[in-house]
Amino acid sequence: MSSERLSGDGGRRRYHTPKRTARARATRERIRATAEALFLRDGYARTSMSAVAKAAGVAEKTVYLAFPTKADLLNEIIVTALRAEDAPRPFRTRPREALAAPSEQLVAQFAALSADVMARTARVMALGESAASTDPQLAELRERGHAAMRSDCRDVADALAAQGALASDITTDTAANTLYAIVNESVYLRLVDGCGWTPNEYHSWLARTLRKALLGQP
Repeated sequence: MSSERLSGDGGRRRYHTPKRTARARATRERIRATAEALFLRDGYARTSMSAVAKAAGVAEKTVYLAFPTKADLLNEIIVTALRAEDAPRPFRTRPREALAAPSEQLVAQFAALSADVMARTARVMALGESAASTDPQLAELRERGHAAMRSDCRDVADALAAQGALASDITTDTAANTLYAIVNESVYLRLVDGCGWTPNEYHSWLARTLRKALLGQP
């Protein structure tokens, strides 16, 4: 028997060539980038999949083959932003090493990573938060995202507590909850878009705020 994979449509073989794979990837990226621009400009609810297809220059069927639902499309936009190849990822690629760093370095690294994530994702994250109130699929994805963020914050709080580095008037639970509350797209957008701060100013503020709140340092 041939080892080639057969499709279920009449036994026709599916050939996957590097060029075809590259074209499919490029099409997916174009759809995703187009959808992000439309979501940010017109809003999630007012952007239809047909509008995405037209703006991306592809058939609507192509959009649905790549992304069965609009929620899938927004979710991939957010995940792609979070996983940007040029993003600093010490807590993802070397979590044990990052969490074992001295307390001041750990807080500084977490602030830098969080500021970078917010600069890349805050606006699409805010879209997801808003749309989740009326989209059950997005609501489920949002809850998973919140749980992952809570877990990250708890890991940092536990690491600081293990070093005896937390301020005397703060518990591990309070430290984790403080991180979860402060590192938030709403705070970022209020300061950057609302108050006119630069991303660097936000980063500096976040580092100072976390250092003071968690470590009791000025």
